[in-house]
Amino acid sequence: MMVPGMTAETKRHAMSGSRTRGRWLKIIAAMLVSRTDIEAAAHAGISIRTLYRLKKDAEFQADLQAARDAQLQSAVNSLRGNANLFVDTLTAIAGNEKEHGNARVRAAEVGMNALARFIELEDIVRRLQRLEAVADGGRN
Repeated sequence: MMVPGMTAETKRHAMSGSRTRGRWLKIIAAMLVSRTDIEAAAHAGISIRTLYRLKKDAEFQADLQAARDAQLQSAVNSLRGNANLFVDTLTAIAGNEKEHGNARVRAAEVGMNALARFIELEDIVRRLQRLEAVADGGRN
């Protein structure tokens, strides 16, 4: 029985279980490392039409988005883990009078821009928290 909104691909996915799930994971992995859909399809060993059909499937889209989110979170965690190194490097270059003037200026600029973005984000988060508190207060 087809559920409204369920595509044939979703039905096959639900019925075939882990075999289709493994196929989807292989395709998603190819999509994460490819620059184009054509490259991803070739890497996954499927036709471009199959890839386009899968991309229309809501369940596949959800799995793909979850994989993209995980990939992005991994990159952010890596950057976060190296934050002190980045700051130390910028500080060393900006403060080293033996460094070329352009390098010192660029290091200072990068540091100041990062600081400005961080301050902006902190301000946005504080404002959002205040709005959420007001909204929650209105429901009680």
